[in-house]
Amino acid sequence: AVLGAGQAFFDATAVGRILNRFTRDTNTIDEQVGWTLFHSVLQLLELLSMLGVLVLVTRTFALAALPLLLLFVQIGRAYRPAGRELERLVAVRNSPLFQLFTEALHGAPLIRAARLTS
Repeated sequence: AVLGAGQAFFDATAVGRILNRFTRDTNTIDEQVGWTLFHSVLQLLELLSMLGVLVLVTRTFALAALPLLLLFVQIGRAYRPAGRELERLVAVRNSPLFQLFTEALHGAPLIRAARLTS
């Protein structure tokens, strides 16, 4: 979304907020995606094996599993927007820190020049 944005987006959005977005995305890719994928596959295999044993042992469990599946889908649909909003709030909270850091980096030569003339 950021790479396709026009000039007006970059004029209106603070540099720290843009930097925060790319830093967070890179951190997610580097540290979380591999482990998340591994644990998701592991959990899926555990779930399928447990469900298979339950259906083999108790045939009536298959009838109860359908309403439970629908309930879990509804809970997941309710969680996704809340989780997305929480991520947005965390990003907004961190943006001033990145903005200050960026301003300090851009202002460092000016600060050094002012010290040389003092």
